[in-house]
Amino acid sequence: MIINRFRSVLWGVQRRKKYSVADPPRKRSRSKPMVTIPASALYLRDIFGGDFTEKDSEPVVGTTMVELVKNDPERIALTIINLGAANVLIAPDNKVSTTRGILLTASGGAVSMDVRSDATLPSRAWYAISASAGNDVYVLEIRRYAVFPT
Repeated sequence: MIINRFRSVLWGVQRRKKYSVADPPRKRSRSKPMVTIPASALYLRDIFGGDFTEKDSEPVVGTTMVELVKNDPERIALTIINLGAANVLIAPDNKVSTTRGILLTASGGAVSMDVRSDATLPSRAWYAISASAGNDVYVLEIRRYAVFPT
């Protein structure tokens, strides 16, 4: 007995306490789960002073001009991807044509912008046109919907 105690002190080994049915181990207190905010949302909240939401859409672009997104001063980022089989041209005004605009090549041509790198371009209205009909375009917007006081 004394040797076993000496070994446990020397080697740092402790005997586990055995519980009887009359003396069960105590359960840990379980509080409500903590709601965590994703790191990217916290980063955006710190930089831009508010909470954000994402919105995506898939407008169809053809031979007539289409408004992809309306003017939105709370939009901080915008991504536009051409999913169609023909080239699409986009512009931040309604003067877009098949010879004037930013070219998004067929099957994956894309443009991405944010207010940090591109000033007010993401918040402007964007229009598109194509030389052929039926081109799907994927649009992803990130906008601030709640402003926190500073």
